[in-house]
Formats: sequence, C-alpha cells, structure tokens
Amino acid sequence: MNFEELMDIDVNINLQEEFVELNTKIDNRMNSGMPETLRSMFIELTFIGALCLEPKFIPKYEDFVSPKYDFTADSTAFFYLCLCQLGKRTGWTINQTSINAFMADNKERAKVYQRYGGYKWIEYVIEMAKANNAIENIESYYEMLKKYSLVRQFWIRDTKTIMENITKLKDFPTMKPREILLKMTSEFGKIYTRLANGEEVKDLTAGCEDYIDAKLETPEQGLDLPFPIMTQIFQGVRLGQFWAWGMLSNAGKSRFLIRIIAYLAFVLGVKVLIISNEMTEEEMRACLITTTINNPDIQKLHGITLSKNQVDIQNGVYNVDAKYFTRSDVINAKLVRKKDETVEDYKKKLEEMSSEYRDVKFITHWIDTKMQDRIKIIETGSDYSDSDLKQIIENTCLAEGINYVFYDTFKSDKDAIGEWAAMKKTATILSEIAKKRNLFIGANIQLTDDANQCMPLELSSSNIANSKQIKHVLDALCLFKEIPYSDFKKYIYWKGTTDKPKKLYDLAPEKRYYVCRIDKNRAGIKPDLLFELNLNTNIWEEVGRVGLRKDYEKKKEFVSAKQTHDEINNQEENKEKDSK
Repeated sequence: MNFEELMDIDVNINLQEEFVELNTKIDNRMNSGMPETLRSMFIELTFIGALCLEPKFIPKYEDFVSPKYDFTADSTAFFYLCLCQLGKRTGWTINQTSINAFMADNKERAKVYQRYGGYKWIEYVIEMAKANNAIENIESYYEMLKKYSLVRQFWIRDTKTIMENITKLKDFPTMKPREILLKMTSEFGKIYTRLANGEEVKDLTAGCEDYIDAKLETPEQGLDLPFPIMTQIFQGVRLGQFWAWGMLSNAGKSRFLIRIIAYLAFVLGVKVLIISNEMTEEEMRACLITTTINNPDIQKLHGITLSKNQVDIQNGVYNVDAKYFTRSDVINAKLVRKKDETVEDYKKKLEEMSSEYRDVKFITHWIDTKMQDRIKIIETGSDYSDSDLKQIIENTCLAEGINYVFYDTFKSDKDAIGEWAAMKKTATILSEIAKKRNLFIGANIQLTDDANQCMPLELSSSNIANSKQIKHVLDALCLFKEIPYSDFKKYIYWKGTTDKPKKLYDLAPEKRYYVCRIDKNRAGIKPDLLFELNLNTNIWEEVGRVGLRKDYEKKKEFVSAKQTHDEINNQEENKEKDSK
C-alpha cells in the first residue's frame, strides 16, 4: 500500500496534506526502483502509533524490530529508534512532554524531528493506530512488518544477482560446488539476520570516531554508590550490568544491599525493585528504617541526627529523656511496655517522655510521605523458576518504570538438576535481561563454608556456593569477609586507590572490619577494600584499601589507630566549620 492509498483510511485528523508533503519530499530511503507492493508504509505507521499508545510493548519488540532493515521510510525508522531510546531513559513512560524534551536534548535529533513536523507526526500515527484497533492487533502488525521486511531482503538480494556476483569472483574458476553452495548460504544467512535480528557480522573498525563524540554526550559513568572508592573503581552503578556481592551466611548480605538501595532511592531519587527469597517484607522494612535513621548521608535529607539500633526498633524499646529517669517505669534510661499496658497507653507515654521516639516517628513519616514509591519489593519464596524470575523482573520494571533491580539472594531454578550448571544458567539469564532491557541487576551470593578456613585476602570465586562459573557472566563481583579481632595486627589500610600509599593506618581495636575483595571488574582495577561497619545500625563505612602489614611495614610510616580516628574527627570538624 502506497502513501496515497494510506490517506484513504478514515481517520479523524487534519494533518493529511502537510503529512503527505513532508513524507513524499523526505522519505527516499528505499524508493529507488522498489515495487509498490514491497512497501509497508501503512503497517509501519500503524505499528509505531500502537507503540506510542502503549509504550509497554516497546521492550517486547525492540530486540526483533530493526530501524535499519524493517522500515521503508526514514521517518518511521527515525521515530521507532527514538521511541526505543526514550523508553529506556524514562522507564517506558512516553507522552508529549517526554518526547519533546528528548528531541530537544540533541540538536541533530531536534532538526530531524522538526523536519518531519514535530509532535504532529506522533499525533497522526496515534490516530491511525486508534482507527485500526492496532493495540488489540499489535502482534499481527508486527508479523506483517517482518513479512514485508523479509520479502524486501529477497528482492534486494535476488538469486540472479547473487549468482552473477559469485561468477565474478576471482576464484570462481576453481570453486567447487560445495563452496558455491556455502557462498549462497552465507548470503541468505544475512537475510535471516535481518528477519530475526540475529547475530550480524559488524565492522569493529568503523564508527570509532562517532563513538568518541557519543561519549561526550553520554559518558559511561553510572550512579554513585554510598562508597566513593567503589564508585570510582566500577565507574558507578551502570545500566546494562549484572553485579554480585558474596558473603558467608548471616554475615550481613541483605543489610549491605539495603544500604546501597536506601542511598540510590533516597539520596539519588531513583526507583528500585527488591526481589527477596529470604528476608520478609517486614524484616526488609525494619532494616530500611534502621539504615535511614543512622546513616549521615540520609540524615542530611530528613534533618534528624540519631543513633538507634535495629533490635530496639523491632522490640519497641526507646530511650527516655533525662528528666524522667526517676520514674519507676523507667529502667536503665529506657521505657519498656508493661504486660498489662495497652499499646495506646504505652504510645502516649513514649510521645510524652521520649524525644527519641518522636524523632523516629518523624523519620518514618518522612519515608512514608516524601520517599513514597521509590522502593518496591516482591517476596518470591523459594518455589520459583528461572522463567518466573525473568517474568517478575521484566513485567514489574516495565509496569513500575524501574531500572534498578536487587536480588536477595541469588538461587538457581527450583527444578534444576545439577546445581552448578543451573546457577550459571540463572546467572546468564539475569545478565541477558540486564543488557537487553537496559537494567542494572545486583544480587547477593552466599559463600561456601570452606570460606571460613581462608583469610579474607585469600577469597576468590572458588568460594561461591555451588558455582564459581557464574563469575564469567558477571560485570562485577565483590567478596566480603570479616577480619577476626585476633588478626587485626596483621592488617593495615590506606586512603584512596593508589598502590603506593603515603601513610599506613592500624585497625582500631574497638571497631569491626570487613575486607572486600574485588574478584571481577570489567571497568578496570581490582583493589582490596576495607569496610568499617556496625550491623546493629547498618552503617557501612568504606575506609580505604587494605593489605597485610608484613608487605608494607618496612616501607612506610605507620599511623596509630588513635591518631587515625583523631585525624578523621578533625577532618569532619573542619568540614563543618567550612560549611558554616
């Protein structure tokens, strides 16, 4: 169907003349010598109109519809590509405002957009889609789009031309029948690539200059983590990547994940999905509240400086103000609910006697009202398959406009036979989802019991429970283990990422430390990091790089633990003075 025939369709729109004029002047992509019967303009326009009406269909088809091969007009190819790019940026929320903003973001793109009539073009295809019930029949339009694409590829590469080209080859006189057949098969394989969007051979030595300029607009730097050194090492949390963090059982895997999630959602303002098969929603909420109360970067947002451990929060125990210490129901500066006391009566007491309780209520109200809809959670239990997991991620992220997913804890398919192979299969699926849907996926992994027998700096992917093979599909892998107090004197740390530290620091005896071994980093270096932590308040502080004392003690001046912490306190005081 040509463009003039297309205009005979009964659609309620007043843009026909302008639209016809624009497209007949501009769209010359495949018009030269192409029979009218091979053009699919009506199908292309209606299909794109359906995607505009229901953007949730875009990720379903973007892997299979190519703007380069499946459209006969420059305009339809341009708008289809823009919809795919915009959808990834906005979480598949597409409207006039987001489209106009996206087009204006790039000068060349804006020129093309205006050349085609701007949003009027979108309005036109939307009306076409509505008039032809394209939403209900989108699969049929997709099939027709690919059908015409296939036929055009055969027309472009007709067998006569293929054979003529083969006979012109220098080695044709010596070619055997099998070689001729392989050559023909190769040509038709290219047609398959166009049809199925399969693995196409591309020229890596072309487009390098464009790559450099593209990175000026979109540098490969993701979102910050609450840990500056780790952010620098990995170039931030980037879409399209699959990371994993490994710890021993009951070592704080979920708490570490919540620390990152709270920072991304509250400090940076992005939406996050948690898929949990171990901790319940209530347990996750308790950890989130604890994290929000105690961490300084989030305290700056809600305005309350407070230290409160999770156990007291879960047990409803709060400190009371000093002036009430003489009361009989106050024990060790804490108010505890009596057995015969109603919840309402106990609550009234707390509101009167405990500024700590009032502060916690203020913070939780802030979460409920100011941070609403930023963190979603799905409890899966253990009875689910790889296909269930894939569906959960894709459907939820599409429906909720989420690009950052955290999986706690990584497990294989429920029906898997052969655990190691199943783990790698599940990891591969997650990696593919991250790349195809342009998501970030981070997962917790449990280390094997034999990790208990090795020193923290000896951890490797061999210590991953069930399968070290998953390392091969990860973009980043971090392995954590606590340093026993008895080994504190064996370790030292220093600031920054350098391999040649100027100052070395002892571990403070009153602190708790984890080594973070970076076992894989596609972005570059893999230094060993030291974290200071308090699981009761869920504070994880990245203090620097870590090494064995024996490797450095003859080379550098040491700074005692007391000096270290005095120095840190002085730095913080100076920062506060400067800010004032």
